[in-house]
Amino acid sequence: MSGTTLVRRLGCMTASAIACGLPLASARAIVPSDCLPGHADSTCATALGSATVPLIGSPSLNVVYDGLLAPGPYGYSYWGYDFLAASQGQPSAVPNDMFINNSGTGLMLVFSFDIPTDHPCGRNCVPDVQFKIGPTWQSIFPSVAVSGGTATTVLSVGTGQAYGWVIRLWQPGDIHLRVTTVDNRQVSLEAAGLSLHPEIADPVPPTTYTCNCWDLTTADCSKGTRYSNGLMGPWNPANGGYWVPDAWSDCPSEFH
Repeated sequence: MSGTTLVRRLGCMTASAIACGLPLASARAIVPSDCLPGHADSTCATALGSATVPLIGSPSLNVVYDGLLAPGPYGYSYWGYDFLAASQGQPSAVPNDMFINNSGTGLMLVFSFDIPTDHPCGRNCVPDVQFKIGPTWQSIFPSVAVSGGTATTVLSVGTGQAYGWVIRLWQPGDIHLRVTTVDNRQVSLEAAGLSLHPEIADPVPPTTYTCNCWDLTTADCSKGTRYSNGLMGPWNPANGGYWVPDAWSDCPSEFH
């Protein structure tokens, strides 16, 4: 089966989310906030009250990275890739495509977005953000704090935890990422599970590998083109997975 757009869910390479044992009804898309204080998104007419966020300049946090996160060519994207397993030529310890915190300490990731201040922040202003945690892709829909021209949200990652994120930019703009440790330990981006250059999203040519098919056989497959900072592809909220246009699989079709 070549030239098929594939959905990546829980390690299953298939053209159907249902074939992975995950009915579409169970897939949660990014939903609007309830517009309570501390929440703001594209459906809120104005920026709402501030939410509690970490003191970014706190000396108790050791900075791992503080710079831009390249968004790649898509406006609605998923990031998550096991760089360590890939570098060792080994399968990932988690079934999903996810970053893994191998630093031995907790991490705090602060995502910041510039938003307009010269007019009310209506639709197409504040980005939608969804976090994925753990091997089952647990969904977290965080609050977004708005202060002046900046919208901020925070992801806390435990030791050894797998994680990823989905960002929907309603309009083009920079994504700023600040990564710190919670105990002032000095760790590398590599140990945190991230790309050495989050600010660069270069296309990584597809490779062919042997994959496990739905009928318990194996076949040649390709996940298609990914990007160097861990961006895997455009997010599809309808089935709760990302898709890659040039991915393909030689697995037999589950539809007869």
